Amino acid sequence: MCDRGDVARGEGLRQNHMKICIVTPFALSNSHGTGVQLLRLFAFEDYTHLYWSSASGFSETDKSLLLEEQFDWWPLSRGKGRLEQVMGLLGMSSVWRHNELISAKYRRLLERDYRCDVAHVVAIDETSARKAVSLLGVLGCPYVVHIMDLMHPRGLDPAAMTGFGRLFAGASRVLALSENIRREVRKFPSPPCEIFPIVRSLGRAVQSPPQSGGPLRIAMVGSLYYTEGLKCLAAAWDELSRRYPRLELVYAGPEAQIRNYLPARLKEVLVYRGYVPNEKVESILLECHLAYLPGPCWPAEKDKYSKYSIPSRLTDYLMAGLPIVAYLADGSATEQFLNPLMPEAVRRAMHPAALIEAVTHYADQPAVWRAASGTAHAFAAGQCTVEGVHAVLADRLQQAAGLPRPGSRVQVSGNSDG
Repeated sequence: MCDRGDVARGEGLRQNHMKICIVTPFALSNSHGTGVQLLRLFAFEDYTHLYWSSASGFSETDKSLLLEEQFDWWPLSRGKGRLEQVMGLLGMSSVWRHNELISAKYRRLLERDYRCDVAHVVAIDETSARKAVSLLGVLGCPYVVHIMDLMHPRGLDPAAMTGFGRLFAGASRVLALSENIRREVRKFPSPPCEIFPIVRSLGRAVQSPPQSGGPLRIAMVGSLYYTEGLKCLAAAWDELSRRYPRLELVYAGPEAQIRNYLPARLKEVLVYRGYVPNEKVESILLECHLAYLPGPCWPAEKDKYSKYSIPSRLTDYLMAGLPIVAYLADGSATEQFLNPLMPEAVRRAMHPAALIEAVTHYADQPAVWRAASGTAHAFAAGQCTVEGVHAVLADRLQQAAGLPRPGSRVQVSGNSDG
């Protein structure tokens, strides 16, 4: 993880008036973890943003430009990205062909209005790596690569994935969300690669443990697609509610997640708080006592979605000082991230009896709960604050752009290749 260092160095991007172009496959929005993280990291910066797929929705910032066919006749707010992909495969797209930006209109627009000092490039698969390389050829600027997830369950293959090879070869540095990702990056002749954690703003911790006879609120935020972990919670719910008559399951996130993934038993008892802004999420968590993490559920070798990534909302739980009960498979990036907190602040529960025991462990012992809460909050405040990590990001981007970096160099503790 990155040391917090001197937070004042995080002012470097603004002091040097550095213009940044963020390049991603998808929108900058709070509907997915990558969007959450980038919006937090670049909240106050002078940036523009380029993306090429609206399959997961549209950006929540007016600084974004969507490089995609504009299907004004398509009635749905989502799904246009899928249509663009099909047209590209059929050779019918006027924007992309074989992952090269072919639109003369967009190329002129980028050359005229999107010149920048440095680019911050996010790639998740070989297709996005190739498209990013094409855009960087138009922008003509130095860049840093940030890998927050990989959509290749079997990992990266340097022989077959020339897009990643070209992307890494031209980068000043690679930032990896997890050790699992860094291991894949190191298969290539790449520049220095360092672990770059998920972040959130420094916040308050929950003030007191659950009281005997009082409410016991278990929180979940964000994505709910880990169905095995949700089934485990559903199987344990009746016994938990017998022990804790005022038990509540509190959820904040997209309503579609409830409809698509939540077991019927949990739908019956859920306290839904809406799909709300981040500041409201914090206030909701401060009313709760525990957090439940329903996955990653599968061993890393079988897990397409969570082998490499870490749920962004984990930092929200930890910063709020919530002990976490987790249905968590061995070898996942999430398990590696949480390992320093086990078993004091995070307890794994892979079957209903273990889940009941974990909840009871915290709910029935105020001193244990306080120690776990303090450990969770201290970990997040020391390792994962936007304020601290932003200083490191400023240093890396300034280094790539060749601009002066104020103050002494920010250090990374044992997590960088160079």
